[in-house]
Amino acid sequence: MVTEMGDDRRVFGTSCDQCHDDLIAPKRSEYVSEQHVRHFWSCANCGHEFEMSVNLPIDIGSADVAPLN
Repeated sequence: MVTEMGDDRRVFGTSCDQCHDDLIAPKRSEYVSEQHVRHFWSCANCGHEFEMSVNLPIDIGSADVAPLN
């Protein structure tokens, strides 16, 4: 299941779609493009796994950020 991040953004983490337990960090993350990251979550409480697609709202070309290469 892919979840799109809505307006209820937290500073970090998310909650499980099944049991609503708080999840602090994804199991892994995948860089898709400069403005798109996919996070893979696994709930330690109920075992539910899901992925979340995040579209970053910044223009990397104009940001004062150096790539981590």
